[in-house]
Amino acid sequence: MTNKTTFFKAPIFQSIGKELAHRYYLKGEFGKEIGVKTLTGDAEPLRSFLGYTDLAWSKKSRFSIFEFTEALQDSAIAWTLEDFILFTTKQP
Repeated sequence: MTNKTTFFKAPIFQSIGKELAHRYYLKGEFGKEIGVKTLTGDAEPLRSFLGYTDLAWSKKSRFSIFEFTEALQDSAIAWTLEDFILFTTKQP
């Protein structure tokens, strides 16, 4: 069985983690939304993680931090947003 954290090693999730850490460092908060185009990496893992169809995703320009946090907590790994940021921003 594959380690559950392997999924979150995709570049798109690394990009989200860095963006959220940067926002918190600068402003002391995560904000409400993230623009899809500001992220690097293939967005397919993120689309499937958030549960969007291809058509619905093609119309999205942003996704909310709240829906991302809910998806993390409802996932098999059951992380908080802080757990996710720590995992994606730690140095190897």
